Amino acid sequence: MNTSKFLGKKISFTIARENLLISEHYFEKLISRKAITVFTNEDSEKYIYESDYKKLCYDDDVKNLSNKIVSDKLSMAFLNKSTNNKDAEFIYTQKIKEVLDKYKSNIYILEKMHDKYRYRIDILNEETPLVAAYILLAKAISLLNMAFLCIENKYISSLVLLRSIDEVIDVAEYFIISKNDEVGKNNLKKWFRENESPPNSLCRKVCSRYINDINKSNNSNNKGNELYDIIYNIKSKMIHPCRNFIIKSLLDYNLDHINNGILPYYRFNYKACFDMRIHYENIKYFKYSIQNVVQGFFICFYKEIPLEQRDRDILIALNEE
Repeated sequence: MNTSKFLGKKISFTIARENLLISEHYFEKLISRKAITVFTNEDSEKYIYESDYKKLCYDDDVKNLSNKIVSDKLSMAFLNKSTNNKDAEFIYTQKIKEVLDKYKSNIYILEKMHDKYRYRIDILNEETPLVAAYILLAKAISLLNMAFLCIENKYISSLVLLRSIDEVIDVAEYFIISKNDEVGKNNLKKWFRENESPPNSLCRKVCSRYINDINKSNNSNNKGNELYDIIYNIKSKMIHPCRNFIIKSLLDYNLDHINNGILPYYRFNYKACFDMRIHYENIKYFKYSIQNVVQGFFICFYKEIPLEQRDRDILIALNEE
């Protein structure tokens, strides 16, 4: 008897580790010790059954391990700060600067490219999928600039903006992909006339199916879609009031008091992140939102405007970074 269908869907290692606040090294050892069945897809991404993941969530040993890892990270950050470890801070500061310089350049390129085609779009009078997509891409780029400004100033909570960027792109792509579909036409009319946006679940479903079809026609695998689903899940935790993302992002040692050196005394950091390592770990998700906007340009404008060959080449280069 095949019991796999009763064990629920599969959860990727990446999502499980993020949700449990357990590092990759410890998670691998944990899975081995608990003798949990592991599945690996064609791209070496590992998964476990949702039922096993749920058991881990309510396992006190796992909870204690998670707390220890969080405490150790905070302790190391405090140690670096209290001993004035400028080397570690300098390394991450330099890495962050390199990454942010690239992000800033990419956003600027997208902004200028979007503005370049404004003469071909009748924003106020036409109610076409292309006009809708052009308007939505403007919002996405504006949100990228806003998120960048916050990230540049070390505000980790700015990551809540990332899923908003992705959802704007989903709607733009949906209008282009479903332009010949009756439901799509009706949703486009509502968007223009009733000021209502189609449900994101519908947009994601249509866009996902579209990407799947492209992959099949190109004899490609489903890696892009699976990665998108993983990143989308993680970003969802950022925008929703989920405990572990708050703990990971905002919890801090009280630098004024360590309780006689025996037990850590915690507090929350309400402003900018002082730990450059944590900041560096979090800003990597910004990259995927920029790539989503690049993909939006391809799907929405490549043939519809159409984009000039030089701009197509620029987008391909951005997508391959």
